[in-house]
Amino acid sequence: MRTNNRGFSLIEVVLATLILGIVVAALLNVQFFMGTQSVDIKDKTFANQKAMQILEELRSRVAGAESSDVAMLDDFDDGSLYKSVLTTDTDTTDPASPISGNRAECKAWRYLRQIAVTKLPNEPYARKVHVTIYKAGCPDSSKPAATLTESMSILKTIKSEYVPTQVMDIYVLALENVPGWWSALPLMRPIFESLIQDLQDRNPGLELRTHWITRLSFGRDPYYTPYIND
Repeated sequence: MRTNNRGFSLIEVVLATLILGIVVAALLNVQFFMGTQSVDIKDKTFANQKAMQILEELRSRVAGAESSDVAMLDDFDDGSLYKSVLTTDTDTTDPASPISGNRAECKAWRYLRQIAVTKLPNEPYARKVHVTIYKAGCPDSSKPAATLTESMSILKTIKSEYVPTQVMDIYVLALENVPGWWSALPLMRPIFESLIQDLQDRNPGLELRTHWITRLSFGRDPYYTPYIND
């Protein structure tokens, strides 16, 4: 009986090593790509939150104010500068403060902001505010390396020269007595009202009147009328 004791040839070993190296390199590339994507998603999520925060901070300054107070928004225009403080709170100067939330990187800061405030030609009591959040460059963190998010809104005071030319009634189903509702209505209502206000600000002359229906009838009474809270 013959026994085959022949081992692997040099060519077989080289080919096996080459294939193994290609597989390992591909796996490392996939892992690196997934890690990079995860970091990018976190950066963009954070940037979106900060852009909305800045817009709401500026909106709160002029909401319900006198017509002349809208000019205060012009002071928040950054021009061509990039700032690391991610809030419009004038008492906050440290980018790492909780209200700003920026963090150190490359001996500077990871995120930069730029606010652009523009006057509207036919609306003296309003301003167009454009907020951009950037990822800072490294090692030169004074300039942005990538744009993470951009948000824009029309902010105006309580006074407006526009007379409503189009009025729409919106009946909102906000049923509190429906079992298994997926979210708390007290948390959803302010968000919806903010969206309605922003829609009116973007469309001068449009008035949206919301009517909230907050109760549900479980019977078949033909004369039943839902409760409407104006």
